[in-house]
Amino acid sequence: MPITIDLMETLWGQEAFNKGKYQGKLEGERLILKRLLERRFKTLPEWVLQRLNQATDEQLEIWSLKLFDVDTLEELF
Repeated sequence: MPITIDLMETLWGQEAFNKGKYQGKLEGERLILKRLLERRFKTLPEWVLQRLNQATDEQLEIWSLKLFDVDTLEELF
């Protein structure tokens, strides 16, 4: 008889699930902010894309809240 293990009942499984969920949320936030930036400023320079790709969730939240209060990308970042 095969032994079955529910990975979500293991600490490792819960940690992996939570990490994946957080990474998915972060990527979604990056994508939405990138689209809004492109809509407002058109083509984004490479340095902006690098900043977005390296940003924490806190940075992404700050930038998204400031997006409509600035006139340039330099002011935002």
